[in-house]
Amino acid sequence: MMTIKEQLKRFGSLVRDRRKEMGITLHDLASQADISYNYISELERGKKVPSDEFVDKLAHFLEIPGEALFSTLGRTPVTVRKEYAQSNNLRSLLSEIMANDELTREEKDQIYLKMLELYKDLSAKE
Repeated sequence: MMTIKEQLKRFGSLVRDRRKEMGITLHDLASQADISYNYISELERGKKVPSDEFVDKLAHFLEIPGEALFSTLGRTPVTVRKEYAQSNNLRSLLSEIMANDELTREEKDQIYLKMLELYKDLSAKE
């Protein structure tokens, strides 16, 4: 299991790599997202713990699925938590998955996200 420090470094690397792929400077991102330059710099270096709202905001500006950013931090995405709260069946199934000791965190995250995707597809058809 990753430590918080390792998760923050992984998160920061993902943010920095994506920002550079997009050709955006720290100053550009800070200005566009209305976030302090220093704060983003510290996030990219793994020195700050971002709030869920900030992770969502970064995902939007960097055009990254929020689930990808949340999983680097070992957190459940906000969208998943909302769906989870609204569906007893989904809540029960996801609880069973998370309680399974035979799966790694990464495997659980992949299953979790796939189940959410399937749930959304089924809900849209109803």
